[in-house]
Amino acid sequence: MTVSWEQQCRVSENLRLFLGLAPGEKIARLDVEQKIIKYIKDHNLESEDRQLIFPDDRLEKVVGTSQERKKLIEEKYGKLRSSCREVDRWKAELMTNVYGRDLTYFNLQLHLNKCFLKDEEDTEKSNIRQEY
Repeated sequence: MTVSWEQQCRVSENLRLFLGLAPGEKIARLDVEQKIIKYIKDHNLESEDRQLIFPDDRLEKVVGTSQERKKLIEEKYGKLRSSCREVDRWKAELMTNVYGRDLTYFNLQLHLNKCFLKDEEDTEKSNIRQEY
């Protein structure tokens, strides 16, 4: 059984061009992350304490601009602010204010998720499941 990190999948056009893949070529999520981290280190795009990532124009085409990244974090965690549970409100505040401001290794995967495309077969199977 293939773990999802090792499963070969299609990627968005921006990520495909960034990685130099041929059209239609598939790649594992783990390989994508390793290549992006290598790119960040090779081009010195991280802070001195290695906590923050400062994307250049090329990487920004993949992970989005700072405004796009902030909007994604807000969409994902903003709704927790209205939760009745204190822990949910605390998590929402932490994610939107601390991790939402900057690109970090902690939230890198969240911004890469949009670059992984479902295969047509997978989409058809999920549509069939939803009908039941």
